[in-house]
Amino acid sequence: MLELSDYIYPLEGEIDAQTTAFTFPFQYNPHDLVVQAKCEVIKCLQSFSSNTYLDKHVNQKMFGILVVTNKQQQLGYLVAISGINPDLTKELNLVPSIVSLETKDGFFRKEETYITRINQLIQDITDKSLYKSNVEKLTQVKTQNSIYLEEAKSVRQEAKRKREAIRSSFNTLSDEEVFALDKSLKQESQLLKKEYKREKQLREALEQDLQQLIDKYETLLDDLRCIRKRMSQALQQKVFNQYLLSNAEGDQINITKLFQDTKGENPPAGAGDCAAPKLLQFVYNNNLTPLLMGEFWWDPEHKDDLRRHLQFYPSCKSKCQPILGFMLQGIHVDPNPITETANKPYELQILYEDDYLMVVNKPSGLLSVPGKEIQNSVYHIIHTRHPEFEGPLLVHRLDMSTSGILIATKDLETYRRIQKQFLQKKIHKKYIALISGKVTKDNGIISLPLRVDLDNRPLQMVCEKYGKDAITHWEKISESNGKTRLSLSPITGRTHQLRVHCAHTKGLNAPILGDELYGTNTNGRLCLHAEQITFEHPYTRETIEVHCECPF
Repeated sequence: MLELSDYIYPLEGEIDAQTTAFTFPFQYNPHDLVVQAKCEVIKCLQSFSSNTYLDKHVNQKMFGILVVTNKQQQLGYLVAISGINPDLTKELNLVPSIVSLETKDGFFRKEETYITRINQLIQDITDKSLYKSNVEKLTQVKTQNSIYLEEAKSVRQEAKRKREAIRSSFNTLSDEEVFALDKSLKQESQLLKKEYKREKQLREALEQDLQQLIDKYETLLDDLRCIRKRMSQALQQKVFNQYLLSNAEGDQINITKLFQDTKGENPPAGAGDCAAPKLLQFVYNNNLTPLLMGEFWWDPEHKDDLRRHLQFYPSCKSKCQPILGFMLQGIHVDPNPITETANKPYELQILYEDDYLMVVNKPSGLLSVPGKEIQNSVYHIIHTRHPEFEGPLLVHRLDMSTSGILIATKDLETYRRIQKQFLQKKIHKKYIALISGKVTKDNGIISLPLRVDLDNRPLQMVCEKYGKDAITHWEKISESNGKTRLSLSPITGRTHQLRVHCAHTKGLNAPILGDELYGTNTNGRLCLHAEQITFEHPYTRETIEVHCECPF
C-alpha cells in the first residue's frame, strides 16, 4: 500500500461527498469503496504472515476502515485496530490511539509497572511458593484422613461385633468369668476409642496447621488483589481523564463525562480504544472529511467461536454507542434502519382467539414489547386496540428480527396459567430457519450454555462457567444452493439461543441468513420464523396447536 500522507492510503473510485451519508455504524451493509479498501488491507496483512510477532499478535482483532477525503479532495482511507497495542499499530502503520500512554516517563508506564509487579507477586505466591505445596499437601492430608477415619470406623465396628458375639456366650460362664471377661472387653473398647480419638485429634491438628498457613497466604493474596484493584481503577480513571473526544461541530468532551451524561455510569474498560473512535478522532485532528466506514474481523486461524474471519461487523454498543453518538454529531449519517423499520405501521394477523387469549403472527422488524426508544411493538398495538385487557399480556417474546407466533393473554390469571406452562416446559415451539451452509447430519441436539457478552450487549456468548443451560433440538428439512432449511425446537428459552446455536462452531457452525449479530445482514431479514406452538388451554384443558406459515 502506498502512502498518500501519514496513515492515509490512496483509494481508486468516485463518491459524491456532498450527497453521500456517513455509514450508520451499528447496522450497515458495507459500501463498495470500503470493501475495496478491505481487500487492500487483507493483502497487507497476508504479506506479514512470515513475521512471527505480527502473526502472533494480529490474530483475533477487529480492524476499522474509514474512507476520507483530504483538503485537496483526494480520496483515501485510514485503518485502525481495536485495543491498545502501540507496537502493532506502529508496525502496520495504523491510526494511533486517541491518547498515547507509552511515553517513557509518563504516569501510565510507571503505574502499570507497579501493577505488573503486583501481578507477578500474586503469580509467584500462587504458583511457586509454599502456598501451592501447602494447598496440595492439605488436599492429600484430608484425603488420607478421610480414608483412615473410614477404616478406623470399620475396625471399631468389627471389634464391637466380636465383643457382642463373646457376650452372647456369657450364659455358659460363671459369674467370676463373666465379670473378668466383661471388664476386659470394656477395656478393649475404651482403648480403641482412645486411640481413635487421639489419632483423629492429631490428624485434625495437622489439617488446622496447614489451613492456618494457607489462610495467611490467602489473606496476603486478598490484600494484594485489593491493592491491585484500587490501583487499576485509579489508573483507569487517570487514563479516561486524558480522553478528550471531538465531533464535526467542533465540540469536545471528556469520555468520563460523556458516559455519566448519557448512561449515568463510568466508562467500561477499553472505552475509546475501539477502531471507530480512533479513526474519527484522527479525522477531526487532521482536518479530513469522513465519508464511509466499516469494521471487519481478522482471525485466519478461526479461533473465535462466533465471529468469522474477514466478516464485517457493527460497532459494539456498550462501549461505542455513547462515544459515536457524540462524535458523529455534525455529520449527515444514514438513518438507523432499526428505528425506521420498527416505527413503520404493522398489521397483526390473529391466528387464534377466544375469551382468554389470542395468538398472533409477529412480523419481522417489530418489537415484542416497547424498547427504550421505540414504542411500536406487539404489546403496544394490542394494548392500544384493547385497553381493557389486563396484565403483562405477552407471556413470551421473539427477537425483533424474528417473525412468527406469539401468545397474548387478556387477563392476569390467564397470563399466570400460561406462564406456568412455560416454566414447566409444557409448551412446545417449533421454528423454521434458513442457514448459510450445509449440515452433515439429519438431526441432533445442541447444548451450549449462554450468558450475555458483558462487553458487547445484547450479544450472547457460550460460557461453561457462568452460562445458563440452553438446549435446542434440530432437524434438517431440505438443502439447496448451499443453504439448509431447518426445524428448530428450543427446550429452553434463552436470549438469542437459536441464533447462537446455529452460528457457534460447537453448534451448527452456520449462521442464520440475515443475522446481523452473528452472521451477515445481506438477506433483507433474519430467516428465523416461529412456525408452530402447542399448549394446553388454561381453562378447557384441551390441546391447542397453532400453525403459522413460514414467509421465506
